[in-house]
Amino acid sequence: MTEAGCTLPVPAGRLAPETFVHQAERGRAARVAGDPSAAAEALCAALELWRGRLRE
Repeated sequence: MTEAGCTLPVPAGRLAPETFVHQAERGRAARVAGDPSAAAEALCAALELWRGRLRE
């Protein structure tokens, strides 16, 4: 318990924002490495985690 309330320990990599960033980075790296199939797979996995409107 903290002054702000309860804390909930969450293992690394279990939060959607962390996973989104990881998949997006994998996708960019695969694109740069010339592997469009792996890039598409990772970027699609990242987008599946997205909630709400994308930036315009």
